[in-house]
Amino acid sequence: MSHPEPHSDALASAMSYRETLTVWAHRSPPRARKCYYTGFLFVDRQKGNAAAEEAARVGNEAWALYMQGLVTLVQRRLGDAQYEYIAVRVSHRWKRPYA
Repeated sequence: MSHPEPHSDALASAMSYRETLTVWAHRSPPRARKCYYTGFLFVDRQKGNAAAEEAARVGNEAWALYMQGLVTLVQRRLGDAQYEYIAVRVSHRWKRPYA
């Protein structure tokens, strides 16, 4: 399990990676992209260790941003059981059709 390191500015160093993702989603321009996780999120979050807990937190935060209508979530396959998980900032907030 791995995920990209947060930006090295003072704001990011004072926050968890998850909080940095939220700040990014609120401040980024439309169509901006951010890789928030690299690995196999479904499997990695079930391993029962500290890394699994962090994978679950990051995945849940990305999902919460999606549910708020701030981002759409996409994946890019890197290899066998290896994916890059990417949040893409939407141009405007949208309402979930099933809400």
